[in-house]
Amino acid sequence: MVRSMLLFKKRFHAGLVDGSVTRTFRLWEKPHVKTGGRYRVHPIGVVEVEAVSRVALGTLTDVDARHGGFESKAELLEYMA
Repeated sequence: MVRSMLLFKKRFHAGLVDGSVTRTFRLWEKPHVKTGGRYRVHPIGVVEVEAVSRVALGTLTDVDARHGGFESKAELLEYMA
């Protein structure tokens, strides 16, 4: 079952399609998605959420950032600001 829409900026679409973007970082008070949920991402199709975790920004690494479609932790943190 596909739940609702999940929005991603266009810059992440290619990485979601080719599998290089495997994480997303959101500044939410509470999760808006559920583990195992399937969400429509227009115009690329459907994504399935494998896990939802709360993390402190200070614990993120360059590897985390690259999995999210960023070149570095610094770029990710700037994006999140």
